[in-house]
Amino acid sequence: MKEIKFITTEDCLLCEKGLLKVERLFRYYFDVRVINVNQYNKDYIFRVPVVIYKNKILDEGELSYRKIILTLIRYLIF
Repeated sequence: MKEIKFITTEDCLLCEKGLLKVERLFRYYFDVRVINVNQYNKDYIFRVPVVIYKNKILDEGELSYRKIILTLIRYLIF
């Protein structure tokens, strides 16, 4: 199964809300891997939550269902 990376940090309410959105969208089609920003790439420390598919950012910050889906479609088609 393909993987979506969800970059998060501790004590982040925005991250908790974003993870719910990502899990609702992708739980049947992708493995959602939750990764702490300190263990992944500290360049994202001020951008969390970040949703990544095949090393391409689908959305970051306050996550939007619409933006995530449209960006994913764009990456899948082109």
